[in-house]
Amino acid sequence: MATIKPDFDTRTYRRAKLSGLLQALDLFEIKLEGSQKFVRKKPSFAKVLKIVHDVIIDYRGLNEWTSINLLAIEIAKINPDFNPRIFGYQNIQEIIKAIDSKYFELDADKTRIKLLSIKRKINATILPCIFPNFLVQWLNNSQFFYF
Repeated sequence: MATIKPDFDTRTYRRAKLSGLLQALDLFEIKLEGSQKFVRKKPSFAKVLKIVHDVIIDYRGLNEWTSINLLAIEIAKINPDFNPRIFGYQNIQEIIKAIDSKYFELDADKTRIKLLSIKRKINATILPCIFPNFLVQWLNNSQFFYF
């Protein structure tokens, strides 16, 4: 990091160490083994939104609603290696129900879902980034690193 941005100082972000800054951001998985901390970028939820969006467009009914169970089955067929546990959910239905309401609408029973606006771009950045872009680029250069 010192070679990429030598004037970077974690104290600017009210953190004494880089590890404290990374933990505060909640954008990374941090694993502690002995005295070493391993850091990996959390998977992007934008990919999930794109998959859900595409399946809803393919399987929605005349009234624009799609059954969440049908949606989960189709997502599992299209992406058999999709693992909802990496996002912190037990199954695809839980992920769908947790999606922010600015993209999709759930019915009162939470059994059906529809798009709020088909023309809305789903693949836009979802989470606002509160730290410099060079730090993101530096972290993206490796799958796992430790400090």
